[in-house]
Amino acid sequence: MTVKDIFQPDNLFSEVMTKIFDILLLNLLWLLCSLPAVTFGASTTALYAVMMKLVRGEENGIVKSFFRSFRQNFRQSLPVTALLFIFGAVLAVDFHVLGRTGTKGASVMYGGCIALFIFGAGVFGYVFPLLAKFENTVKNTLVNGAKIAVTHLWQTAVMILINSAPLVWFLISPDTFSVIFWLWVFVGEGVSAFMIAKIVVRVFDAFIPERNED
Repeated sequence: MTVKDIFQPDNLFSEVMTKIFDILLLNLLWLLCSLPAVTFGASTTALYAVMMKLVRGEENGIVKSFFRSFRQNFRQSLPVTALLFIFGAVLAVDFHVLGRTGTKGASVMYGGCIALFIFGAGVFGYVFPLLAKFENTVKNTLVNGAKIAVTHLWQTAVMILINSAPLVWFLISPDTFSVIFWLWVFVGEGVSAFMIAKIVVRVFDAFIPERNED
């Protein structure tokens, strides 16, 4: 293989590098558009909307598609964002309070909070891809997210591990996490979203088998 062959548009190396660039670009767009906390849901929905197309090899205009999805899902994503933040805040307070209590009952409640965190992480892991892919009410989107989470356990488990890995790493070893913090900020969410998109694309395709025919 010559140098000229490497940079041909249909070359495997070019395809891989293009996909890596697209993932990094999406990560940057998501980061910038998530800085106002209120836009986190719309930004995450747009991230998955484009990432699922990228996984299928259907995406051509990354920036244009991202902002189109951002605008389309902004209003619907607001209540989901609020629920996510409330859910996270309540759990954070509970963990803080229970962590300072040494009673046996507190240990049981602490375990219950961990179970609630896992369930919530599984549901919200599907909610934003669902918002990106299907038109539905917020209530039905949350219900469908819960149904998929409990009926696709191994996929849900993998998604939870991917999404919670930075938090778990930070809690276990803040010093080592600080070393890769900026790398994760500018790369991590894009890579995580790409891996999750590969999972949800297969899950969603089971609900829309006629897609390939259309």
